[in-house]
Amino acid sequence: MYPNIPQLPYDTIEVEVFDYSLSVGDTFDISGAGYGMTLNYPDSFNVVKRVYYQNNQKHIEFKGPASESFTMIEGIGGTFGVIWKQYKGGLTNQYLLCSYKDGVKTSYVNKAFQGSCSITGVSEGHPIQKEKISIYPNPAQYQLFIKASSTVKIKTCQILNVFGKVVALPEVPINNAIDIAALPAGLYVLQLNLDNGKVLRQKFVKQQ
Repeated sequence: MYPNIPQLPYDTIEVEVFDYSLSVGDTFDISGAGYGMTLNYPDSFNVVKRVYYQNNQKHIEFKGPASESFTMIEGIGGTFGVIWKQYKGGLTNQYLLCSYKDGVKTSYVNKAFQGSCSITGVSEGHPIQKEKISIYPNPAQYQLFIKASSTVKIKTCQILNVFGKVVALPEVPINNAIDIAALPAGLYVLQLNLDNGKVLRQKFVKQQ
């Protein structure tokens, strides 16, 4: 529990999380379904945009950001996991990386990480590059430290959520440290824009 953040009494309130009987045009309260740090969405987000079948599983996709909309997937749950309604405290920015049934990986493939089940230790950007970075610790709670090659000259820094939305603009680190204490717990991408125009990205987990 986090004393400075209001908690909802989920031990006494029943909340409907999934409804696989929905059709196009139906409404369902998806407040709390990720989309960065926003907890209150326009009513249009609560409308089913399309219903389709993939791998014999019913998919119910809602309206929302163009990058990736919240989707209920029969037999799996949804693209933001199974406890996405618990959006208070340290459980913001939830995302379903992979799905398993009886110890066997299902057909679910996440979009944000191109199907990867791991969001740590992966350096992204140009496929062939002399500039390389690593960040630690990962997961982190208060600060991220950057270890970079001598060719890396950082111009600006950005922190993005899993949907590509910029959620923080930290100062260019002088001592190789970036303050992340104010971020809610969740998955993020640190983006470093270099003087030579190249972009380096590294995924990290923020702990509460």
